Amino acid sequence: MFICMVIGNLLYALGCFVCAMPKHQPDIFNVCLTKFSIYSLRIIGCLDLLLTLIQCVGESDASMGVATFLVSLTLAAVLVMLTLSYQAHSFIPCVLGLSLFLKYFSTLFTG
Repeated sequence: MFICMVIGNLLYALGCFVCAMPKHQPDIFNVCLTKFSIYSLRIIGCLDLLLTLIQCVGESDASMGVATFLVSLTLAAVLVMLTLSYQAHSFIPCVLGLSLFLKYFSTLFTG
């Protein structure tokens, strides 16, 4: 189940990276905010992946691995689909924060 958790969180981090890419060139007013969002999303995605992998080392429950894999896969799919919208990068930080909260909130009940 450790492999499933690694794969799921890699997909989740990939979704964060893809969503951090703006679909068009931002105007001058939003350049700093967009760059901050891109780098913060990448850092948060990497830290989330690292923390989850550290947690997985001590876990031996198979149901926990399956639940985390499914949650991570779902969140990755949602984040990737959000890139299809034209102005997705403007609200991605809020979506990412909500998805991180839901991810760890769901692990409280599955653990």
